[in-house]
Amino acid sequence: MNTGLTIEELSTAEQKAFEHIDELLYNRYGINFELDRSYSLLAKLRRRMRMLELNDLIEYKHYLEQNDAEISPLLAEVSTNKTFFFREQKHWSFFENKLLPEWKTIQELRVWSAACSTGQEVYSAACLLTDARGFNDMFRVLGTDLSRPVLGKAVRGIYSGSEIKRVREYSSKLAQKYFSQTENGKYQVHNDLRRHTIFRYFNLRDQDYPFQNKFHLVLCRNVLIYFDRPMIQHVIANLTKALQPGGYLFIGHTENLNEIDHQLERVKPAIYRRPQNH
Repeated sequence: MNTGLTIEELSTAEQKAFEHIDELLYNRYGINFELDRSYSLLAKLRRRMRMLELNDLIEYKHYLEQNDAEISPLLAEVSTNKTFFFREQKHWSFFENKLLPEWKTIQELRVWSAACSTGQEVYSAACLLTDARGFNDMFRVLGTDLSRPVLGKAVRGIYSGSEIKRVREYSSKLAQKYFSQTENGKYQVHNDLRRHTIFRYFNLRDQDYPFQNKFHLVLCRNVLIYFDRPMIQHVIANLTKALQPGGYLFIGHTENLNEIDHQLERVKPAIYRRPQNH
């Protein structure tokens, strides 16, 4: 395998195989690798090929077509899955100082982490809701993702010491209260949090989002960067429908909704709200 070739230097057959895989990721999942990022996709595909001991993209394309189970590790490879507890602290300060008081009278509060990766975002929300007086049995946090391997870790709720350090940096009280060290030095999320969480596979590219009960908060942070404008339009329209009137949407601080049509009110940078009358 010649790992030094650029996309332009690949053979015609390999270029066609690369385009086929690129189109599959876009058509099935909405993941868009524009020209400046397609080199990143090529590097990630080569990592998978090395692991599978395949010689070129033509072989990998055939392997992908013949092995349905390969799509899951491929998605895990091409998606960053970067996450950590209490990421983007301004969001969590808004969550604590604005949303928790606003939600005090709500029965059956619902939060959705729409690209939850290995679950830290879900458990961050569950920590704050469980710790807030009055929310002990009144909420559910749904976490969804495209990657089944990362969902598996989220369900298990076991994290390394370096991962739990992020919780301690945010609140040593929360770290001590809701995580227990295991015999092998890792940390297990307490059942007080886990019983309020649900993890499911879900594709944001789906035509309709099948949620009967609407959410008071949707977190879809650092996900839109993978999509082109039509896909962002599609996702935001569906996320808006999934929100309760008056419900909030958090996106990543490097993302914005300036170039698409939407019904949301901008509250703060990367924080939007569905109007009460929509």
